[in-house]
Amino acid sequence: MKTLLVFCSLWAISFSADNDVCYNTFVSYCAHKGGIPVEVDYSDCSATYGAANLIMNDLSKFANTHIALSFDYLLLSTNFGSYEKDRKGFEKLFRQLSDSTWEDGIDVIKHTAKRGGIVDFMLKSDDIAYGKSVSSVNEIQGLSRALDSQKNLAAMTFKLHQKAGDPEISSYLENSFLHKQADTIRSLSGHISDVKKMLDYPDQRSVSLFLFDEYLRHH
Repeated sequence: MKTLLVFCSLWAISFSADNDVCYNTFVSYCAHKGGIPVEVDYSDCSATYGAANLIMNDLSKFANTHIALSFDYLLLSTNFGSYEKDRKGFEKLFRQLSDSTWEDGIDVIKHTAKRGGIVDFMLKSDDIAYGKSVSSVNEIQGLSRALDSQKNLAAMTFKLHQKAGDPEISSYLENSFLHKQADTIRSLSGHISDVKKMLDYPDQRSVSLFLFDEYLRHH
């Protein structure tokens, strides 16, 4: 029994020595007390752990994509809120998408910092197109553009989830993005289906789009 206890104690000490890297950093530093301090690498004392450091660039792209899409949706909202188009319902829809996407982007930034990372705001996703003109976009084009961007964003989330290799980040992506993206995609595709049916009857198109816009305005 005593032999077993000694073995377990030695194993615990060995495990601690191999894994207490932050502690060992300061043991080394404090050993120079009274002498010339050595330069210490504090990287082992950051909030980074697990596999988070392997996907920090991907998280940066993820955050930047959300921010860029937020402005894209805001431009669409402004377009439909102009006096020429006066589609208050579509203006509201795209403004909600803009606000939601912006908040998601900020949340990714916060979560990246939580895991000890730094967001590089110069990185962009190759899967999302930016800066397309919205001045001539009509109702169904605006919806289809939003649907495409949401599907591309969901695909980006899938890739990040598969690559993560970190249970905490995988759980974060599932709970904060994947389920919500599925709901948004379903909603936008439903709107497109409804508007497409309205466009099939040219003589009722104007009234139908007006009523649909009123529906969006009050929901």
